[in-house]
Amino acid sequence: MTDKGSKTEFTRIVFNWLDQAEADHELAPAAFKVAYEIRKHFDWDTLRGYRSLKNICQKTGLCKGTVVDGLRALEARKHLAVVQKGTAGRGHSYEYQMVLKGPKPSQLGRQLADAVELARGHRADAIATGKYPHRGTRDAPPVTQQLQ
Repeated sequence: MTDKGSKTEFTRIVFNWLDQAEADHELAPAAFKVAYEIRKHFDWDTLRGYRSLKNICQKTGLCKGTVVDGLRALEARKHLAVVQKGTAGRGHSYEYQMVLKGPKPSQLGRQLADAVELARGHRADAIATGKYPHRGTRDAPPVTQQLQ
């Protein structure tokens, strides 16, 4: 692990990539299933993964044609790049590179921290103004009084 940081950062990158693919409503569910299987084999340093069609088929329960269609769709929709196609023949894996769209992973961490701070501020304001008078206070009435 060199440039990509910690295991936590790598996990964040992978889940952002999966969220990106899931949000693409033009992808078939089988294509997402293929992406989910490939993500198990991404390398921390290169964000590349090796997986043979045979293994993807076995793990996902999809036929070879569906897996190939899913890979082509992921590549066409710019979620995945086939960096190096394996030598033709049995036992040769393909090399896949995840393609991240939108903000860089380091920016996502800052955006998340900003969103949490904003949410905390809104919650504190709501409690202070009485909009949510029983949340975060120790003197909340018993549940039976709240239900009446």
